[in-house]
Amino acid sequence: MNINKLSFVNVIRNPVDTTVSMILMSLGVAIISMMLLISNATKNQLESNLGGVDMVIGAKGSPIQVILSSIFHIDNPTGNISLSEVKKIVDIYASDKGRLIQEELIKELQNRPRTITHGDARGNNIFKSRSDGTMGIIDWQMWVAGPASNEFGQVWFNSFSLESGMIHKLDELTSIYYQAMISKRPGIEKEYPYDLLLDDLKLLFINIWPEYLGFTVGSIDGYKDPEQAKSKENWREMMKRNMETLHYSGCINSFERFISKLNLSDSSN
Repeated sequence: MNINKLSFVNVIRNPVDTTVSMILMSLGVAIISMMLLISNATKNQLESNLGGVDMVIGAKGSPIQVILSSIFHIDNPTGNISLSEVKKIVDIYASDKGRLIQEELIKELQNRPRTITHGDARGNNIFKSRSDGTMGIIDWQMWVAGPASNEFGQVWFNSFSLESGMIHKLDELTSIYYQAMISKRPGIEKEYPYDLLLDDLKLLFINIWPEYLGFTVGSIDGYKDPEQAKSKENWREMMKRNMETLHYSGCINSFERFISKLNLSDSSN
């Protein structure tokens, strides 16, 4: 009996298996065809987007991120900071109501549920063991019992560059912290909902930014020393991260909402 006859007999005797095999083979061919079509369409679209582009100029950061954001519109721009947003903060604090607004902001944060916070939990103070993965935090001299948002100012202002993408995960990572917090104190979510914590964090960014500006003003003369070139560059990077955090966190919106709730019309200086 030859192979053709054996195949025919097998098809006749096992119609279900034959039908399933044909369906699976058809699906396989369809999937491969679809993948080829998508691949060709994607390639053609990318080539079309790149057409006529000889050079891409962007802010300091990842070259790949510059290309993806500028040409393909599938990533966040690098280091582009809205001067108008920063100017809004400066104008608010420079106004005749600036001191009162600052006092009310601090008073608002002081009314939040309190917890133990490190106060300086930036990347340089956090260590992870290479052997067993345990974590350690040093420099506890700034610890304080205060609002939960107090923990994050140094973290976001100092620890992450824009290229790391961490500022775009602000909501996600704050949510992880919040879930851990309410697991330790069930019921706190009624007193302190997540959206309020996130708003508080953004208000904290506004609150501590002038402090960094003050540190900068006090260091300008020292940075004129050529031997302090490395320190100057490090501080320049820190200030850049400050500005990026202010911009990408959207804290100016939280600040303006907070101010709108204050009754400043009848307040005296």
